[in-house]
Amino acid sequence: QSQDLIESKKLAFKMKQEANEYADGILSRLQLLVTKLQKNVIKVETNIAEGRKLIEKKQLSHYAKGETYET
Repeated sequence: QSQDLIESKKLAFKMKQEANEYADGILSRLQLLVTKLQKNVIKVETNIAEGRKLIEKKQLSHYAKGETYET
């Protein structure tokens, strides 16, 4: 009976190790995905900022020429 207990504990330990390895793999892939998403968000923020700068530059150019957008 004591041998059965030892075998059960070994099996439980092995199962815990496998579960931890599986969880680590999942978390590793999730971390990679989050990193990629962060890079894409930064690109979107940069594009928005550049677009706003272009709009502002165009507006200033029109105002300098005396043009207005009023109808």
